[in-house]
Parts: sequence; structure tokens; C-alpha cells
Amino acid sequence: MTDNKKGLEKLMSNIEKYVKGEQSLPDCLTQHSIICFNDLDDYIEYFSDGWSKDITLNLFKIVYRAVNGDEKAYSRLKVDLGIEECNLQIVKITGTKEESP
Repeated sequence: MTDNKKGLEKLMSNIEKYVKGEQSLPDCLTQHSIICFNDLDDYIEYFSDGWSKDITLNLFKIVYRAVNGDEKAYSRLKVDLGIEECNLQIVKITGTKEESP
């Protein structure tokens, strides 16, 4: 059974190796795809098109930003991967326009 929390840790570790110069970009991308397909849940509620080739590259970009300290990217990953829940409330704000004399 997959565990997205552990899968995310593997994704981040993989990209950290690339950032530190411990592996090449092609090797990093290959390992990234392997992790996406083997270590992450493919439950399609999280992403609109499941784990297609494009979504793995999009995940790479977001994980890369998270590894480099982008807290919003890291937070998004945790929500998108179903590690944390997020409740959104959409509110429509209406106002009145005051007329000038």
C-alpha cells in the first residue's frame, strides 16, 4: 500500500540530491517518475487527470520549489496529495456604490 507522506519525503529527498549536485537532472527526473508511479497513491480525486506524464512534471516543479523553501508549494503538495485536509469557503462579497452629490 502506498503512503503519500513517505512518497513526498522520497520526492523531496530525490530533488535535494539534484540540488546538492549528487545526481544529474536526467537521473533525478527518472527517479522522480519512478517515485510518482510506485510510491504515491493514484487516487484521482487529488489531481484532475491522475498520474499522467504531465502531472509528474508539474509535481516536479512544485516539489522543486518546496525543496528550495517555498512554504506555499509545500503546503499545496500536502493538500494535493491528501496528506492534509483543506476546507475552502467561497464567499461572494457585494457592496453598495455610494453616489456622489
